[in-house]
Amino acid sequence: MEQVIATDVLNMTDSTPTFTPRQSSTTEHVLMLPDQQIRYRAIASWQTLYEREKPVAEMFHVAYLAESSEVRPLTFVVNGGPGAASAYLHMGAIGPKRIQFSEQGKLPKPPVRLTDNTESWLSFSDLVFIDPIGRASAAAFHLKKRLKNQVKNQKATRTNPKKRNFGKWIAT
Repeated sequence: MEQVIATDVLNMTDSTPTFTPRQSSTTEHVLMLPDQQIRYRAIASWQTLYEREKPVAEMFHVAYLAESSEVRPLTFVVNGGPGAASAYLHMGAIGPKRIQFSEQGKLPKPPVRLTDNTESWLSFSDLVFIDPIGRASAAAFHLKKRLKNQVKNQKATRTNPKKRNFGKWIAT
């Protein structure tokens, strides 16, 4: 039997893959309200969270920013939660577009139609919809061991890692 020696193991360098942040997307729209038109940008993007200069998670967000010569308030809307899909907040209540439901108030069969949301909060505030880690599109790069350590740390310090990550996202 022939013995094979992997020389690459002896000459190994750090093979950690390089992290490449995801690309964002920006589009421009007009929200038609009964008394005004609001021009706005929609920005879909990922915010990378770091610990000790290493990426540990990405949080997805969509921002709606109205064109204005004045400073506008900014509202953060946290998507998802137990039993609540982000679509209800984003596409049903607060965002600038709304899914057009049937006359009976039922969700139509695909493809759904979008219509301007005349009750959108964009009329008085810019909006940022955030998907916390563990919900929807947000992604954690945690390994199983890392998650166990976080839970242990959470119990020891009585802090919630989701709140800590949300705080990091706001600070970034």
